[in-house]
Amino acid sequence: MNPSGPYPLDSLLDLEVPVRVRLGKTRMALADACELRANQLVELDRSSTGVVEIFVHEKCIARGRLVVVDGRYAIEIIELVPKGGSPASDPQND
Repeated sequence: MNPSGPYPLDSLLDLEVPVRVRLGKTRMALADACELRANQLVELDRSSTGVVEIFVHEKCIARGRLVVVDGRYAIEIIELVPKGGSPASDPQND
């Protein structure tokens, strides 16, 4: 694409993309998942101070720490994942 053409790359920077944060994961039998009820706890594989992963379009782009700012959750970025990232970080592989 020619940056000076009719569709400059800068116009793409305004596009919104889905961003998802993975706090952790677990495995359970389908029967157990079907029996989940309100107020039950599901333990994850990470501690509350552990690293979370940030995904854009199902690709892990960064890792960070969960923090609270003015009563709202936020992510402090501690590592950017190199292009191509680790396949182990891809949620499709979990």
